[in-house]
Amino acid sequence: MAGNTSQACGGSGGPCTACATYQSCSGGKCNIDPNSDWKVTVVNAGVDPSSGPWDPGAPLTFVNPDPYVKVTSGGLSGETGTENDTFSPLFNDMVLTAKAKDLTTLVNIRTYDEDPIPPDQIMGDCSLPFTYGDLAAGTRTVAPCGASVTAVNFTFAPK
Repeated sequence: MAGNTSQACGGSGGPCTACATYQSCSGGKCNIDPNSDWKVTVVNAGVDPSSGPWDPGAPLTFVNPDPYVKVTSGGLSGETGTENDTFSPLFNDMVLTAKAKDLTTLVNIRTYDEDPIPPDQIMGDCSLPFTYGDLAAGTRTVAPCGASVTAVNFTFAPK
């Protein structure tokens, strides 16, 4: 069967192939649907060890940062848990589910150092769009993301 529908594509009069649930047919190809929902996971981050000081006034056993990452897109936000006393936090935390069109418009990424006495210090802050290519690849590294954050690594999966 040749032709195109919103669920299946057939390029150049070729047979239709079914698009994935997060895709729609456009221009004879299955492309990411802007209204599809995507799970955003913060995998890990890197903090410049020469930055700081972190937890000023605390005993010397607490000189390393206690990072966590907050991600905001399309009016939704979520954050990782805190990793204590590390410049290389490993999170693997799914922080939000957002529409592809919002993730490809603007995402704010802010990394904090959790402190025993608020407010938490901002270690890095950046805003950028992810791309449909990032979503399709399932991964993106944002490097750097502010003065003290050398990288934040993300994975994406359709919901």
